[in-house]
Amino acid sequence: KVDCKNLFGEFYVYLSCLDLCLNSTCPLEHNRLLYDSCPGQLPDRVYTLADSSHLTFLQRSKTGGYQQEYFQCGNGKCIEYHQMCDLIDDCGDLSDEINCTNHMICEDTMNSKKQLISLSQRCDGIFDCFDLSDECNANCGKQILHSWVLKILCWTMGVMAILFNTFTVYIGMISLGKVRTDSMLTSKALCTLISCGDLLIGVYLIVLSIFDSIVYEERFCRHQ
Repeated sequence: KVDCKNLFGEFYVYLSCLDLCLNSTCPLEHNRLLYDSCPGQLPDRVYTLADSSHLTFLQRSKTGGYQQEYFQCGNGKCIEYHQMCDLIDDCGDLSDEINCTNHMICEDTMNSKKQLISLSQRCDGIFDCFDLSDECNANCGKQILHSWVLKILCWTMGVMAILFNTFTVYIGMISLGKVRTDSMLTSKALCTLISCGDLLIGVYLIVLSIFDSIVYEERFCRHQ
């Protein structure tokens, strides 16, 4: 068997129905055409008995033979096999694509319709779907912090930086009024400034963790 995710149209239909595709089912499995199928289409049909059970029809091909390579959509319209599983809603109700496994369906937010893209376009780093679902999903969705190790380190270091440096700044501010020499005053002031910088880094880490774990969670991919 072969991987048919990059095959479309009649190639996909024939291979999948011959059970030669991996993880694919035949989209023609429930396509049973009767003599009165495809109303208003194919006027030159020739009627014949199929499987000694039901009356169907054949259509004369360009080569002179007779064939029946048509799929009846859910709305009654009939299309040819090459129009199936081709990422285009030829039926108008998606029935020619819904049973195919070579695509991903996403929402076309521009036209309030379904959008079809090939599986190779999913998680490729390029937004092909208008609703961004091809890149923002459980398989390839992006977060601010990608691993649990980074999340834990960010929370831990942020909390510790805020606690220790708040205490250090408080002690430093008190001790500034008690120093007697200029050199000691300069030393205390520099230590206090460094602690203030570390305190701001701790605040930044906590804010980053809050946006990652609480505000955006899995939705960061759609807001980046």
